[in-house]
Amino acid sequence: MAVQVALFGAVSAEKDWRNNQVIPLLKKLNVTYFNPVVDNWTPERAPIEAQAMADAETIIMVFDNSSPAFTGLAEAGWAALGASQRGQNFILYIDMSYKLNIPESIITTDLAVEWSGYFKHWASSVRELTYRHAQESGLETLHLCDTMDKVCDKLKEIYG
Repeated sequence: MAVQVALFGAVSAEKDWRNNQVIPLLKKLNVTYFNPVVDNWTPERAPIEAQAMADAETIIMVFDNSSPAFTGLAEAGWAALGASQRGQNFILYIDMSYKLNIPESIITTDLAVEWSGYFKHWASSVRELTYRHAQESGLETLHLCDTMDKVCDKLKEIYG
């Protein structure tokens, strides 16, 4: 049986948006969900996650400011396209305040300085580009949110 909501996006212990905000709301609304977070992710999990995403009524992707989230942001465009083609709701939140902070103690060589610049650029450009492409996508099933509260409001609108 397919779940109603698939919870994808950033994984963060200190800002656990799934367990602190979304899962309690889904339980209150009696909505089934798929949480892809596992202790030790391996490539064998990819088909399981892809199937859960393909089968859900609604896909949520949240990228808070807790990590660069390169993997999830790379996945977001394909997820949005698939959701549009399958007629699924797709709720996307990208916190644009993320800043990659590399400790000065590890930037000890010219090469480390050069690479820290690359990583800082990639961490900001991936968010900016993903957000702007989502804004301009014209996908009717895409709901672009600018806060976690709006993610929850959209879930209440769909399932409440």
